[in-house]
Amino acid sequence: MNSGPAACIIGAVITIALVFAAQSAAAAIPSSPEIAGRVVEAGTGKPIAGALVTGHIGGGYSSWFGHGGDRKLHCFAAMTDGDGRFRIPGWSWTGGRSMDLDGYGAVLSAYHRDYTVHDPGGGAGTYVRLRFIPLLGIPIKPGEATITMRRFDKDEKNGYWFKLGLPIDHYSCDWDADVSDTELVWNAMREEVMEQSTSEALGVAGTIHKLEAATKHPLSIKPKIIASPPARIEARVATMNPGTMAAAVPMSLRITRVLPDPASPLRVGDRVKLTVEASYSTPSDMPVTLVVQAPGGTPLISNVRETVKAGSGTVTLKADFVVPETDAIEIYLPFSMSARPRAVEKRRFEVKPRRP
Repeated sequence: MNSGPAACIIGAVITIALVFAAQSAAAAIPSSPEIAGRVVEAGTGKPIAGALVTGHIGGGYSSWFGHGGDRKLHCFAAMTDGDGRFRIPGWSWTGGRSMDLDGYGAVLSAYHRDYTVHDPGGGAGTYVRLRFIPLLGIPIKPGEATITMRRFDKDEKNGYWFKLGLPIDHYSCDWDADVSDTELVWNAMREEVMEQSTSEALGVAGTIHKLEAATKHPLSIKPKIIASPPARIEARVATMNPGTMAAAVPMSLRITRVLPDPASPLRVGDRVKLTVEASYSTPSDMPVTLVVQAPGGTPLISNVRETVKAGSGTVTLKADFVVPETDAIEIYLPFSMSARPRAVEKRRFEVKPRRP
């Protein structure tokens, strides 16, 4: 056998060609088969009729240069029937470009006047993995999805923020995505969102703008017109009190401790009680969110929110979850800035396979 330089070069060329061929086989125009499921009441399994199901299809991407992110290429919605059942038709992205996305699937949420999809000890969405027959690209219809909702308590802390925010967040897609059923979502959620958006105390004043952006509606809350000033205004020279400058508080957020220690890997199927401690400083009251997810954002495992007071201090957030089928779990700790959270710090757990 020839093992000289020529053979080495040929071997390298073949290896590179196989890598590109594998990537080409995996990449395809994003699509999905029909997705069907039920919305049921937690604890009883009773079907919930008239629930709005929202969701998106997408996954994570990366490149050889270390850049990556998430793509949300299709946003959809449906109403449940008398048996709590819903159906999302099959879809193929009109963008027409092939992609190879990690954790490709659908994330589902739901809205109902009397219920909330938020589970303080569970995940923030229902994940449906979408699979295809290798090389042929034929979609495999997933099993029936089950979305669980619980009776809503209007007095629970941050209740409306999750009840209204989660279904809208899961319906918010990329600029080049296919967005369907906008009027269905708008008409189903508009009344309660408008009611709660008038209350700053509930912390959801910006939710109406999130709903309008997601459903492509113009602003419905018009800016207030300030009355004209008097004809004569006395000129005043502003003076800065030195104590005012010293009192200014910069915005910062830093993780100080994570339990269990991210240096120790987790294992698929294990139940984890996560505790994250952080120090912060903020010039105004601000929500802090603990986001637990698999790489690429799907599945979103847990989403816990705590509002901190203006100034400096410490905050502790806890999440209780079962480790899903994934190779890693990421923790983000952002300040929630209006409808677009700003990530500040991140930790990562390695995940080992399920115990035999």
